[in-house]
Amino acid sequence: VLADEATALLHGRECLTAIKETVANMFGDKKKGGAASQSTEGLPRTYVTASDLEGDDGPKFIDLFLELKLASSKKDARRLIQGGGARLGDEKITDENGSLTKKDFGDGTEVTLR
Repeated sequence: VLADEATALLHGRECLTAIKETVANMFGDKKKGGAASQSTEGLPRTYVTASDLEGDDGPKFIDLFLELKLASSKKDARRLIQGGGARLGDEKITDENGSLTKKDFGDGTEVTLR
């Protein structure tokens, strides 16, 4: 209840339902329809080209978290990674200096940072 009120104060009551659905989709139980089992429509996106992933260093995770507004600063992004709260798909990001690479995409064309 407190979280709902804080969210409504910050984002407006009209956004509360959409925010709850997004949180359930991103962090909910996969068996119950959460954690990337739902559409990612409406989530912040950035695009990376194949040339961005050439060599060993693609875009840094910290920079991607900033670009997607998942962190408010590089320090905040580092803290998120160090605290175990940053994920690439279902895998925890442990290297605060890590970068996105071609292998992170597997056979797909999208990855999810959360």
